[in-house]
Amino acid sequence: MTNIDEFLKASAVSRTDIEQLILQGKKIEAIKVVHDACGLDLRNSKNLVDAIESKQSDINLDQWLPDQNLKVKINTVNGKYTVKIKKGDQPEKIVLPTDPEWEEVRKITGHNPEIVAYEKSFAENPAAYQQQRSSLYVDNEKSNWKTIIIAAAIATFILYLIFK
Repeated sequence: MTNIDEFLKASAVSRTDIEQLILQGKKIEAIKVVHDACGLDLRNSKNLVDAIESKQSDINLDQWLPDQNLKVKINTVNGKYTVKIKKGDQPEKIVLPTDPEWEEVRKITGHNPEIVAYEKSFAENPAAYQQQRSSLYVDNEKSNWKTIIIAAAIATFILYLIFK
């Protein structure tokens, strides 16, 4: 755990300045100040401002600091969540709460309401998410384009043979 005041002081930001912006109803400006001064991404800057607003004194920096090589996407289609993780140059893959990578997802997203809803939904019916396992390490949108391109190439070759 790291003291918020010490973390802000190292970035030359005053907690009092952030609190004043919050009290003035300028929370977005407070987030921008934290984002610019501390080098955090917008989500993490918002989380830090929320922690200041709720009068917290300590945070776990592993939760708040961004990992530039790790990206998490949360998609919602018809009320069903899909969480994908991408590490560096590795392919994007679907992650379930039972996977070892889930801890990394939680560090990046914090207490995101969508992640909490996803975990709750998964806990209620894990079998519904097993179909997602078949698409691990495969970006479905890209694989559909590959199939279409291959089919078009084969059709073009057949037409070429017919009209030759």
